[in-house]
Amino acid sequence: MFQADEGKPWHQWFWVKAHVWIAIFGYIGNYFWTHYFFNLLGAAYTLPSYKLNGVPIPMYLMTHAYFCLYHAVSNVLLRRVESHLSHAPLQTRKVARGLAVFLLSYATAYMETLTISHFPYYTFIDRQKMYSIGSLFYAIYFFVSFPMFMRLDEEVAGRRWSLGEVRWRYVFRPLVLIQ
Repeated sequence: MFQADEGKPWHQWFWVKAHVWIAIFGYIGNYFWTHYFFNLLGAAYTLPSYKLNGVPIPMYLMTHAYFCLYHAVSNVLLRRVESHLSHAPLQTRKVARGLAVFLLSYATAYMETLTISHFPYYTFIDRQKMYSIGSLFYAIYFFVSFPMFMRLDEEVAGRRWSLGEVRWRYVFRPLVLIQ
């Protein structure tokens, strides 16, 4: 158990809330949002596997692992930005945080797009379009999720969110992007 979670019931542990949130967010992304890449950019998975809404089931599991890494790294980097600018005016902090989220989101999306292009079971029609437009579409996931993930264990109005609040508040916000 992590020191910060000592003495807390299991459902208040950060890592439990983090994995629940990433599992929900990853499922929503794979089940609903992947079709933007299929329909707009001609992407397709050719992995021989059982599929759930056109996405091979092993990709749901891989998404969880990747998203754990991406969100852990984003947490560290965004907290560094906030820490570095803690004495700056509020407007400067807001602009810097927004810029940091944008750059980190696009860089994450671009790097995954670049690496998945070498995965033999993922194909797309136009490589350049996938790198530019596809990465920008994919970065939208992270525009929303990086700041939300950072707030998982923060005190809001004098208390931390429960596992139930993490599950329900964070399920409905990502669903807004589906529209």
